[in-house]
Amino acid sequence: MTSKAVSEIAREAKAAALEMSRLPSQTKNAALEEMASSLEANSAVILEANRQDMDYAKKENLPAPLVARLALDETKIQGMAK
Repeated sequence: MTSKAVSEIAREAKAAALEMSRLPSQTKNAALEEMASSLEANSAVILEANRQDMDYAKKENLPAPLVARLALDETKIQGMAK
């Protein structure tokens, strides 16, 4: 992850969502399709990053239910892309 704080990333995402809400449906649908394609194309990278996150979460003794919610697999990524 970059040096940006999570709160800054969240603010930027909220601002982007507001901009997206003003776009025509066709444009929004195209953006969603591109995001879905990107998720599918980058699933190996996403899964590796998630594995590292899971290792860290376990090392830091995060609560088991939280760790379980963080876990990704190919099926979950495909579900995100749908």
